[in-house]
Amino acid sequence: MAFVTMRMTSSITLLFLILCFSTSLYNASALVSDGVTLLSLLNHWTFVPLIINSTWKGSDSVPCKWIGVQCNHAYNVISLNLSDLGIQGQLGPEIGQLYRLQTLVLSNNGFLGEIPSKLSNCTLLQVLDLSNNSFSRLIPNSFKNLQSLRSMNLSSNLLGGAIPDSLFQIRQLEEMNLHNNHLSGPIPTSIGNLTELLRLHLHGNRLSGTIPSSIGNCSKLEELFLNENRLNGELSLEMAKLKNLKTMSLFDNQFSGVIPQDLGINSSIVKLDFTNNKFTGNLPPSLCFQKKLQVLNMGSNRLQGNIPSDVGRCTSLSMLILSENNFTGSLPVFESNMNLKYLHISKNNISGPIPPSLENCTNLAAINMSLNKFTGLLPSALGKLVNLTILDVSHNNLEGPLPPQLSNCTKMDHFDVGFNSLNGSFPSSLRNWTGITTLILRENHFTGGISSFFSELSKLRELQLGGNLIGGTIPPSLGKLQNLFYGLNLSSNGLTGVIPLELGHLEELQSLDLSLNNLTGNIDVLDELLSLIEINISYNFLHVHVSKSLCKFLNSSSSSFVGNPHLYVSCSPSSGLNCTSTSNLKLCPYQSTDHKGISALVILMIELGSSLFVSAILVALLLMCLHKKDMKNDVFGEKWGSAIERGAGRIGFLMYKEEMRFLTKNQSASLHNIVMEATDNLNDQYIIGRGAHGIVYRAQPGYTTFAVKKFAFERNKTKYLHIMQKEIEVLGKIKHRNLITYADYWIGENYGMVLYEYMKNGSLHDILHEKYPPPPLSWSIRLNIAVGIAHGLKYLHHDHTTPIVHRDIKPQNILLNDQMEPLISDFGTSLYRNLAEHSYSQSHSWKKLSTYVVGTAGYIAPENAYVIVQSRKSDVYSYGVVLLELLTRKRVVIEEERNVTGLVSWVSSIWLETGKIEEIVDPDIANAFPNSGVLARQVTEVLLLALRCTKRKPRERPTMKDITSFYQKNIFKLSCNDVDMVNEDVVDVAPQPYSVPTFSTNPVSDTQSDSYLHGETSEDQRMQC
Repeated sequence: MAFVTMRMTSSITLLFLILCFSTSLYNASALVSDGVTLLSLLNHWTFVPLIINSTWKGSDSVPCKWIGVQCNHAYNVISLNLSDLGIQGQLGPEIGQLYRLQTLVLSNNGFLGEIPSKLSNCTLLQVLDLSNNSFSRLIPNSFKNLQSLRSMNLSSNLLGGAIPDSLFQIRQLEEMNLHNNHLSGPIPTSIGNLTELLRLHLHGNRLSGTIPSSIGNCSKLEELFLNENRLNGELSLEMAKLKNLKTMSLFDNQFSGVIPQDLGINSSIVKLDFTNNKFTGNLPPSLCFQKKLQVLNMGSNRLQGNIPSDVGRCTSLSMLILSENNFTGSLPVFESNMNLKYLHISKNNISGPIPPSLENCTNLAAINMSLNKFTGLLPSALGKLVNLTILDVSHNNLEGPLPPQLSNCTKMDHFDVGFNSLNGSFPSSLRNWTGITTLILRENHFTGGISSFFSELSKLRELQLGGNLIGGTIPPSLGKLQNLFYGLNLSSNGLTGVIPLELGHLEELQSLDLSLNNLTGNIDVLDELLSLIEINISYNFLHVHVSKSLCKFLNSSSSSFVGNPHLYVSCSPSSGLNCTSTSNLKLCPYQSTDHKGISALVILMIELGSSLFVSAILVALLLMCLHKKDMKNDVFGEKWGSAIERGAGRIGFLMYKEEMRFLTKNQSASLHNIVMEATDNLNDQYIIGRGAHGIVYRAQPGYTTFAVKKFAFERNKTKYLHIMQKEIEVLGKIKHRNLITYADYWIGENYGMVLYEYMKNGSLHDILHEKYPPPPLSWSIRLNIAVGIAHGLKYLHHDHTTPIVHRDIKPQNILLNDQMEPLISDFGTSLYRNLAEHSYSQSHSWKKLSTYVVGTAGYIAPENAYVIVQSRKSDVYSYGVVLLELLTRKRVVIEEERNVTGLVSWVSSIWLETGKIEEIVDPDIANAFPNSGVLARQVTEVLLLALRCTKRKPRERPTMKDITSFYQKNIFKLSCNDVDMVNEDVVDVAPQPYSVPTFSTNPVSDTQSDSYLHGETSEDQRMQC
């Protein structure tokens, strides 16, 4: 019995040991619940980075060594930081099962969809950062459960609706960042509950209403950013009680009323920016009471009264902007201030002398006092500002000479004293300004001739001397200023002599004004200035006829040539000049300059030619009448009509015919009747666009929406009928995913119609410039658009049996479908060659096909502005300009203050001078550079391509084949979040003098990354940036 008992005891002991060993094995291999939860999140992601796939392993027992994961001693996940990894997809509701989570950082990824309300189950959460993603819909009300939360950052997403009142029940919250979303409605009055709040960033939304007075309870508040909203009303007096407030940014709103006059007395304000509101009354007198104010920006308001003396005593101030207000009185005395660098008080009513005490601000770099009522002399004390680069005191009442002490400002870049009463000669010591680019001395009383030292200022881009009493001749040495670009104005100065031939060296000059002088001689030198887009030589004594290259200015601005009694214009047929518009100029017969008169033989030939010409016209009229009769049956002629059938193109054989079959059961119904019924007889409410050749309407005759372009024939039926014919003829011959297609057409007596596919997203121009607020446009979308346009043009230039030149590539003619895929449209001015033509050069046969310049200003290649050359390289130039618009989100003509600059020139100038791409491209892209070297390289390479496409000489531009090959580079196959391991040289289509700049990889701050935008993944799977 004892033996049996002993044996049973041994068996039980062995079983217990086996059980313990098995349990131990299970514990060593089974993943804890938090690890399982993390793996379940991956099911909601469409892209999982390699670094997560390689470390997040289900075979682990705990997730504590996984990338981005931290645990406590009990293996509970307490921190999850997956920022900047390029994750794409949604945040699953399983996140709410991490009950011990204290920190969640998912910033700078591609998360989309709504923020899961289950996240509120993580009641221990202290830091929540979901910024720079594409989260949308509403902020969950359930976030009020996150009572441990100290920092919330939901910025730079697509969140909409009102700010939930529940957020202001999280009483321990110290930082709330909701900026750059689509939030609307008022700021909740419960904001006063957040007594621990340090930073409140709500800028870049659509918030309305006033700032609640309860904000005065947020006594610890240091930063308040409410700029770029739709807030209004007056500021509460309670805001003056925010004694810890350091930064308050309210610019670009609709605030009004008087700024609380106690503001600044009880607080240590460092930065105030109230620009572009409707504030009235006086500037608070004690903003710098604590001597800590660094930035004071009150521009573009309705403030009045004197500028407080406290401003001059504010030695901490580095930037002072009070422009565009109604300030009066004189400027205060400025005490010694080593910090002040920028002083901008233009467009006020400030009077009195310019205070010499400005010399105490020795580090001033920019002064703008223009458009005021300053009197007296320009202080010589300004010569002590050795760091000064910009001085603008134009449009005042200053008098006296230019002080020679200004030559000490050797860093001067922009000097403008125009529209004053300054006098004397130009001090020769100003030759020390070797780096100056803009010199404006116009509309004063300067005398003494044009100084020879001007030719030493080799970096000048603009020289304005007009409206003075300079006298003398134009020195030939001005021809050395070969960087002159924006303008040379020597008008109204009593200049004599001839126009020096050396001025022909100014190859980049765009504007030349020599009017109102006493110049004589010929104007042959002007033929060499091919870059000119504006010229004025009126009221001189110039002679010889206007050459063919200058005729284009006669049609646009013939007054630029009047007042020259010996100036003649030739109205030959080849000049393309409308002589009726130049009746204020003398006409000369079109003859060879080799003979002094016309011989009898020539007269006889002219008479015979005239008779033949009249006969030819009569025959032509007869043929036109016969042709018009035939056109009643076939408006374009039998040959043309047989080549083009209605319903050609993609939509013709798919939706269109089925739609028309349904709508035209009554066989008498025509396209015209259907469109008229669908648009209420072409009512203006259906207009979706206007172009050079017609008006575009939106029509929905059945289930499908179409775009209808109406070509009006009233002004010139032959011309617009031909344009419509060309449009249909080209569209009937081409088929490509990046080219628009048409469904049908109709011809009437006074107008015609063409039916196209309807593009919901409108044109690229609309997306870039017209929609407000500007819609997000990520880099991958922009790149996809650029690539699509390139493929469309490559098809036209190289892949179609008959090469086609579009001749009017611009954002208005780039339509975008539902997937933001670009489609090139408007082929009314395109040209295509006969199959017999094999030359791809700028041949004479191409030149003679057109007698007028086609295209749109700003996009026309330089060679097409003066000679009608129809080359595929013209389209390449236009494509380059479109690339620059995509990169910069600027219009093709840039207006800055009173300067007007072409986009190509603006980009080229900045690139050559700085080499900094971040100063060129859209800030929404540039702000993301520090986070992605791949993004920086891709954008740089596209910029270099655009610069090559816009080269002045056509032979230096790439072909569209080169460009589509360019986009096959390995760098464009990487996502913006990949590590850049590609070591490619810049492709041969990139300009050789330029190098790819390097960018810092330091992390960006919240304010730097505010504008970082996201979008959908494109078809080629490029990641969004």
